[in-house]
Amino acid sequence: MNKKAKRWVLPFDAWPERHRDAWQTAIDPGDVFTDAGLASHWTEKTQRQIIKDYGMWLKQCLNLDPAVLASPEPIPLTRDTLRPYVTGLRDRLASVSVCSRLRGLSEAYRVMWPEVDRARLRKLLSRLHRNAAPSRNKTAALISSREILGGSLCHMETVFKAPAPSETIRACWVRNALMVALLALYPIRLANLTQIRLGQHMTQEDDQVWLRFSSQETKEKRPLEFLLASILFEPLQVYLETYRPVLLDGRDSEALWISVRKTAMADRGVYDQVVRTTKKLFGHPINPHLFRDCAMTTLATEDPAHVRVGARLLGHSSLRTGEDHYNQATMASAVTQYHEALAQLRGSEPPTEEINT
Repeated sequence: MNKKAKRWVLPFDAWPERHRDAWQTAIDPGDVFTDAGLASHWTEKTQRQIIKDYGMWLKQCLNLDPAVLASPEPIPLTRDTLRPYVTGLRDRLASVSVCSRLRGLSEAYRVMWPEVDRARLRKLLSRLHRNAAPSRNKTAALISSREILGGSLCHMETVFKAPAPSETIRACWVRNALMVALLALYPIRLANLTQIRLGQHMTQEDDQVWLRFSSQETKEKRPLEFLLASILFEPLQVYLETYRPVLLDGRDSEALWISVRKTAMADRGVYDQVVRTTKKLFGHPINPHLFRDCAMTTLATEDPAHVRVGARLLGHSSLRTGEDHYNQATMASAVTQYHEALAQLRGSEPPTEEINT
């Protein structure tokens, strides 16, 4: 944890024993004799975030009254405890982020202290959510997936021949353009994009290339399976046979995305390169998660008859939370229909400015 985070968050090791025990009970997977904890199904990433959110709450409470953490009872969610906490959050975070931190706190209480009444917190969260303003205009950043795909593939063709400071830099350009093209066709989450391993998630069967993730590897706990579109065959082959070996420089790795350090790229690196590349190509950055909005917007505007297949494309069981499941399209047919909406590629020649590695 960095210095800035330590200022606002109480590290898990510094939590009072009662609170650490409550967390361990919540994430306990259970066995034949005991029930699993309420948070036992959470991913490590979710657990880390909730630990951070709850640690932020404990830090605030500790600053207000050190004695409160010595109590064997959970900290009550009262006006007196919530008001200074929310005030502190609003002083340093955007309104949307404040809502996120409070949702994390609510989830922490739900799994750690299920006996505590969270009605006041839920009411407060609902009021803040209605008034929350996004820190940036997401709608303005949306671009047709058709344009993203066309622009990234055209850029890849350009950098094959354009002057480059080195072949390593050129390899990075090709890799980044392929990432963007892959996201345009398959708007998977950042964690899944980063974790792609050859022979495990990306496999070749006869003349077909498949991209698969198990239910344990996805946020929605639903398996994802995509048949790679033929338009990506050649770019992928060129990257795998020519430029990925340049980045590896003799080392071995099953990771699809290789960094300039000759190792598998991490989430942060993939995120940064996608953002930088899209900013160069389209004038403003598109982060990996925003590709999902672009895909749904593209279907809604260019192929509205099939907009509901977007839920299947994104790995959701339904178009909206709470609606009945929409099962008329399998994931494979959903992807096919989405790709048909992108079939006629149009777009101007993308800029050829140098892209950071």
